[in-house]
Amino acid sequence: MMNWKTGNPVPEHIQLSVKPTFKGMSNVDVCFLHNAYVLYVSWYMLLITVVIVTKNTVRT
Repeated sequence: MMNWKTGNPVPEHIQLSVKPTFKGMSNVDVCFLHNAYVLYVSWYMLLITVVIVTKNTVRT
């Protein structure tokens, strides 16, 4: 994992807190989490788009 600010690897204590959760999960759990995340992100993008369109419609 890389730190987005510096490009340096993420500190060990953060990696250690993340890795065990994934090791403890089955593939089904990880897949479910991934699908839930994708669904959440796409819903959030849809919400932003609706807000922008609504603002533009009200303005004109």
